[in-house]
Amino acid sequence: MKRKIVCCYILKNTLRNKDILLKSLSKDLIADDRALSETEVVQKNQLQQVVENLIQFELQLKKLKEELINLANKHHNIDIKLNDLEKSNDEKN
Repeated sequence: MKRKIVCCYILKNTLRNKDILLKSLSKDLIADDRALSETEVVQKNQLQQVVENLIQFELQLKKLKEELINLANKHHNIDIKLNDLEKSNDEKN
């Protein structure tokens, strides 16, 4: 269910961006050629947003990686302790 929500969000965002781009292209067709292209401005803003999203995604991945490393270390330490307990139990018997 969560995956569907994320996909819907992505599609809505993509459609919104395409709509904005189409509107700016339409305005550019009737605008003075000497004026700054609104389409270029919109594309630049959209690219900046993509870059910001990727940076945030990278930060989240780094945090997840750190969490996984910590969990792996804890698991490894627990395995060592369990092995030590088994050895000590074998020695007692």
